[in-house]
Amino acid sequence: MLTLRQKEMLDFIRSYHATNGIAPTYTEMMAATGRVSKSGVYRVLQALEERGHIRRMKDRARAIELISDPHLLLSLQEVGDTELSLECHRRGYVMGQWVKARERLGDGYMEVMHFREVAPRARQA
Repeated sequence: MLTLRQKEMLDFIRSYHATNGIAPTYTEMMAATGRVSKSGVYRVLQALEERGHIRRMKDRARAIELISDPHLLLSLQEVGDTELSLECHRRGYVMGQWVKARERLGDGYMEVMHFREVAPRARQA
């Protein structure tokens, strides 16, 4: 569910993209939606990305990809481990696993849990 501002921004991006073939700039989005700062535009875009309506590429101008229907995205059970790992890495999340280990503590041993990061695997052709 989107807020009024998020829906307004998403509708503007869709219409601009349909008309011009590219995504609008932050300044154009700011002017079209009545925002007074680019940081306001950034926060709305961040919320739209978190909700799965758009995808952005860092450090690229006009790099907003519209996702037709976020509710049609595959569930996690339908995505393979490789794709899930790569997507998590792309979004900046760390994938890993908990590993049980025994560590020496004084005269005895103690069971502890360590988090081991798992690097994303490359796609296989």
